[in-house]
Amino acid sequence: LDIPTEEIKNTITYKLCFKTNNRDEAKRMLEFMNKSITEENIKMLMELENRQAVFQDLDGRVGVIEFDAVFEQFIECFSTTPEDTLNYEDVS
Repeated sequence: LDIPTEEIKNTITYKLCFKTNNRDEAKRMLEFMNKSITEENIKMLMELENRQAVFQDLDGRVGVIEFDAVFEQFIECFSTTPEDTLNYEDVS
């Protein structure tokens, strides 16, 4: 994770970690959330579905959440899926 100092890291009260395909990145995410680096936790991060994230609150509670946007356009405008893999529908 690209957090320059421990002081800055400690000011982050709510944390969201999204799916990764990289085991080392999953381990860094778990370290950032102060969670055990276990096969089960790594697998959880690597098998998240679209619109899901691991969320940690101010008290350190962790769980998987799912984003449910009111309009599909909200999901599309924040999508990080590479453009060449998307199938756009003409809505004009």
